[in-house]
Amino acid sequence: MDYRDEMLTLARLYCQRTGLSLARIATLVRNQGAFFKHIEDGKGCTVDTYNKVMRWFAERWPNDLAWPEGIGRPPLAQEGVRRRLRAIGASRALEKHR
Repeated sequence: MDYRDEMLTLARLYCQRTGLSLARIATLVRNQGAFFKHIEDGKGCTVDTYNKVMRWFAERWPNDLAWPEGIGRPPLAQEGVRRRLRAIGASRALEKHR
């Protein structure tokens, strides 16, 4: 699996889980709605862009969705850690009130 396949796999799974379109996710990730379409068409991106895309997914990946095997998950940056902790805290708070 090359880097394009990794990004597309994550994007498609995220689409399925969230109900968002691929173009909407591309806008959220890169502020470029056609980003993943370009990747599907075989175009590439810089290493910096790849790293940013992977980090975006790692920081926002749904807690109840397994990260795909064979795709390395980047470590979370400090803000990503805070975001994940808030998400987990919110999930636990919701569970308490059910």
